[in-house]
Amino acid sequence: MSSLFDSSLIIFKAPPKSRLNQPCTPATLGKLEKLTWLADYTKSIDIVCTPNIWTQKDEYEMRGATQKVAHIMAEENEETPSTESLPSSISLTSSKSQGFWPDDGEYFESPEFTAGKTTFERSFFRSNGEQFQVCASARFFVIKSYSSLDVQASMRNGIWASTELGNKRLDKAFRETTGGIYLFFSVNSSAKFCGVARMQDAIDFTSASDIWVESSRWKGIFPVEWLIVKEIPNRLLRHLRVCSNENKPVANSRDTQELPFDIGIAMMGIFDTYVE
Repeated sequence: MSSLFDSSLIIFKAPPKSRLNQPCTPATLGKLEKLTWLADYTKSIDIVCTPNIWTQKDEYEMRGATQKVAHIMAEENEETPSTESLPSSISLTSSKSQGFWPDDGEYFESPEFTAGKTTFERSFFRSNGEQFQVCASARFFVIKSYSSLDVQASMRNGIWASTELGNKRLDKAFRETTGGIYLFFSVNSSAKFCGVARMQDAIDFTSASDIWVESSRWKGIFPVEWLIVKEIPNRLLRHLRVCSNENKPVANSRDTQELPFDIGIAMMGIFDTYVE
């Protein structure tokens, strides 16, 4: 596979939900279920379908959905399956990625952050070998630092400070979600990402710290827990694009740029498996 692909991400594209009466035919759901099982088995493939056909109004377990698909397909006896036989709310739990994947064209709708409606959860490994879980309501942001010394200071002291606008954006996100705020760190002009941290609390806008290279520049701090310290070259992330940032690669994100759920999970997977 490595000779054919430069990515461990498999992407399925489907018409927007607004253009379909049903998200998928039983035959398609059956094939996606098999590929999802393959991704779970290999632990190194991400399955992404755009837009998010996995989640609708109600949630079904994979086993129930699979049985329903198999039953309908048997009744149809290899004829073209009718989507009317399946409720529009059938969902399969994807192995890793379940949100929206950005596209260059206008065919697909804007990303819907519906990850919080799923039963998704995936485990990753910290740099110290311990596991941590990322759930469906997690949110992901890019942090761009002016200095590698500031990142090192953050690792030693367990705090971070962004710009005034960045602090407000992160504080709002932290108060809105219970699934955790994950931060992907990159130093400007370094051509790489250097680690992943998780916000531990809301922003303290009344405090400051003198540990930064330009201490007078940063007002407001918040505690972070560093999960992974690892350098990932930007070239390994070119396939991850942010539709809300003109569909540019994730490496071209601005400070405190929020990432779609799929992109965040894919980046976390790369950090988890990449060997320096």
